[in-house]
Amino acid sequence: MESGFPEIWMLVPWESSVRRPGLAIHVRRGDGYREERSSRAFRPMHDERYRTVFAFPRMVEDLLRGFVAREWAGALDFSTLRKMPAEYVSDERLVRRGDTVWEVCLDERRAVLVVVEFQSSEDPRMALRLLAYTALLYQELARNDAPGLDEAGRLPAVLPVVLYTGEARWTAAREVGALVATRARGPRCVSARAAPLRA
Repeated sequence: MESGFPEIWMLVPWESSVRRPGLAIHVRRGDGYREERSSRAFRPMHDERYRTVFAFPRMVEDLLRGFVAREWAGALDFSTLRKMPAEYVSDERLVRRGDTVWEVCLDERRAVLVVVEFQSSEDPRMALRLLAYTALLYQELARNDAPGLDEAGRLPAVLPVVLYTGEARWTAAREVGALVATRARGPRCVSARAAPLRA
């Protein structure tokens, strides 16, 4: 009778020089484990399965510690992780659903909202999607006078995270500014900017 876990999942951090960063899945074969491209337990591995896996605070903590810049991850109090609704309703009553949203305290007065999106294929406009999710999330917080607002009524910082599990290297823009056409001369246009916080 076989013993042990049928599968072991590992989050390989960006600073790894031995393995490709990302989610590594090891499937039990005989007396050992062999790395596979996809899970045998969750097949096919769609967003709903990832939502289930990352519904646990420890998984979110490991994800952030492994892939977000240390100065950010090190400042977060992971004991305060709290899952939030990931459905956004605009003022025009349009509904959009993200994958998962978590709130975590940065200090006694400030919180950070972590928006995690799961991608198995590359989306050339992923940065624009994240900007839309962030704007809708802010609208929801402001509309309901949510607890995430500070004493001055200011909105909390949002940290968008994309967990990409595709085989090919991600080449899509990581900032909205990279999707906006600019001119060599003339007035500068103002656009939203979010720099990657990869470790």
